[in-house]
Amino acid sequence: MRAVCASTHYNAHRFEAARALLEQALEPLRAHADREGEALATVSLGVVALALDETSTAFALLDEGRALAGRLGLARWEAMALSYLAMIRHLGGDVARAALVYDESINALAALGVRRAEGLALFGRAMLRLETHALDGASDDLRDALANERVTSPDYEPLLAAALALIAAARDDVEARDHHLAFATRCVAQRGARFAREVAALEEALRRGDHGPLAACVTPEARLLRRGTAALAGYRAIPTLTVAEDRRWFSVGDGERQDIARRKALRLILGRLVDQHRASPGDGLDVEALIRAGWPGQRVLSAAGAARVYTAIATLRRLGLADLLERRGEGYALHPRTRVVAVP
Repeated sequence: MRAVCASTHYNAHRFEAARALLEQALEPLRAHADREGEALATVSLGVVALALDETSTAFALLDEGRALAGRLGLARWEAMALSYLAMIRHLGGDVARAALVYDESINALAALGVRRAEGLALFGRAMLRLETHALDGASDDLRDALANERVTSPDYEPLLAAALALIAAARDDVEARDHHLAFATRCVAQRGARFAREVAALEEALRRGDHGPLAACVTPEARLLRRGTAALAGYRAIPTLTVAEDRRWFSVGDGERQDIARRKALRLILGRLVDQHRASPGDGLDVEALIRAGWPGQRVLSAAGAARVYTAIATLRRLGLADLLERRGEGYALHPRTRVVAVP
């Protein structure tokens, strides 16, 4: 009963009250050697400490709870503790380690079918991917998280929809940003006020162009949104793409020329993307259009052609277009604010 009441207090942001109840519950659990109850209470106390921004205490409790859950075979709680440990590393700036722990927890939760907790871990990894300019992966994570929420408990839906607005903002897609924000606001009205503050603060932050409004939101999820909003500044400096008129080479910003003269498919696909960008910035070319562009006159089976396109896109990104070449809908496009300069 105390655990249920603590959860109610936590969801209402009454974190101190939640901690008091959990601490009251923990003592008798230990006295009666209820190791399973002790593991659950310890993990829960770690989550509350994280919400209170007591990082060291949160890490110690979550790691203790994870280890105890592991010894008892409580795989669900072990994986859930891992997801919050990933969040702590993420909030502390240890991006590389956080990515590994997010992956481990998501894989474990997916295998166990714990969809709601998996959705929260996917949200965390999406914010990390936003920070590292992996927008396609971030978008995929959030859509997977939404799918999980909709078949379990949809109270995280406003948060996930708001996070999709962040991804749209990074892509400079104002229409999609506003659509996701409007949907998040409708979700708040329908699902309750749990993430009302976060959604309203993120909307104001995106309108102002800084993460200040999120400072008043104290949940771990809000702190991840704040990091994501701060990361948007890195997306606003779009480098110039310089291309040869015959598309035999290109360079990005002050980078070296990339010679693709002998790579006909890359040259043709890049040329088609540049032409599309000039005609309609931000509008994507689907896979079929890129197959026709890269291998004109050839009869290519759809699956084989799609594989060729994916390989070509990955190669162009590796050669320097990672920050410019984006997935748009079912296709690909240069970032809409890319400045393209053609030279002889």
